[in-house]
Amino acid sequence: MNLQELVDISNYYGSDEEIVLLGGGNTSVKDKDYLYVKASGTSLKTISAEGFVKMSRAKLVQIWTKDYPLEVKAREAEVLADLMDARETDEKRPSVETFLHDLFPQKYVVHTHPTLVNALTCAKEGESWAKRLFGEDLLWIPPTMPGYTLASNVRTMLAQHKESTGKDANILFMANHGVFVAANDVEEIKTIMDNILDTIKKQIDTKTEEKINNLLSIGWDKFAGKYGIFTPDHYVYRGNEKLFEDSVKIAVYAEFFGGSQPMPEWLTDFIADWEVENYRKKQNNQE
Repeated sequence: MNLQELVDISNYYGSDEEIVLLGGGNTSVKDKDYLYVKASGTSLKTISAEGFVKMSRAKLVQIWTKDYPLEVKAREAEVLADLMDARETDEKRPSVETFLHDLFPQKYVVHTHPTLVNALTCAKEGESWAKRLFGEDLLWIPPTMPGYTLASNVRTMLAQHKESTGKDANILFMANHGVFVAANDVEEIKTIMDNILDTIKKQIDTKTEEKINNLLSIGWDKFAGKYGIFTPDHYVYRGNEKLFEDSVKIAVYAEFFGGSQPMPEWLTDFIADWEVENYRKKQNNQE
């Protein structure tokens, strides 16, 4: 499979800091047999064909036939082992969100954490606003434990949407996280994403520079104490200057959607102890 279009769309979004910061986001392309997905800890801005992991789709499907332990750490360890076993090559570790990429039937999937999108996904009235702006065809998942639980819930949602509408969903908003966009060609990905960003932007009074500067002036600790932490990236890389500014913009923009809503404490606690995020942070710190 020629991966150049996947590389191009990855670099395209990875070069825009309003959409991708640090190692955030992931992309993929698939055929009936194989999925090529971004390796964990790599940068979309600079990724080449060698930065993607070739996965056996047959082995990924087999994972859904297995029974895993109820205890979280044991379950995630077994799922990770099966994910690694599904690799066709063993040089790199695939994104933890590989399962989600495989679940969408469309050829291309792009997952990002745009500031404008998270102004919606991190807002108290985010879901109602999303459906008002984009209709009932989109999928919205509330804060959910990452990894196997998230993928399992999305799997059910995709199947239910297909059964009820006869169509495959191509947009998934994830509360306190970001957005997945799926399509059969990269130009359609861009069309969908442009519409999402433009539609949200029209709801926001962009003359918010004074509010943003005022919040930046109080520093990360006071800001987090007042507003909380919005997404996994904001927790894992807390204190990073660019992500602090991103957090402030989310807080200000979310005022147009009912006010900001941080990650629930149970989710922050899970991420703090999750091996996957610790691995990702370590990889990014090495870049």
